[in-house]
Amino acid sequence: MQRGCQPELKICNTAVFFKWKDETDMMTRVAQNASGVIVKKDICSFNAFGDVRDCTDFDTSVSTKEMKDKNGTWVMIEQN
Repeated sequence: MQRGCQPELKICNTAVFFKWKDETDMMTRVAQNASGVIVKKDICSFNAFGDVRDCTDFDTSVSTKEMKDKNGTWVMIEQN
C-alpha cells in the first residue's frame, strides 16, 4: 500500500498494487480531500512498461488513459 498527497490539489491518494490473474500490474486507488472525504475511487491496469495506465472510476464508470511524463508525473491523455 502506498499513500501520497498533492498539496496543490488538496488531495491524498491511497493505492494498493497487485497482479491480476493474467499477471497484469493493477492498482486500486482512493482519493480523499483535506477533510478526509473520499472524492474518487478507481481501478487501473498498467502496460508492460509501467508508463501507461487505463483507469475506471468505480462510481461513474468513466475511463481514463494516463501516461507518465519524463518527471514521473501521470498526465491524462484520454477520457471516455
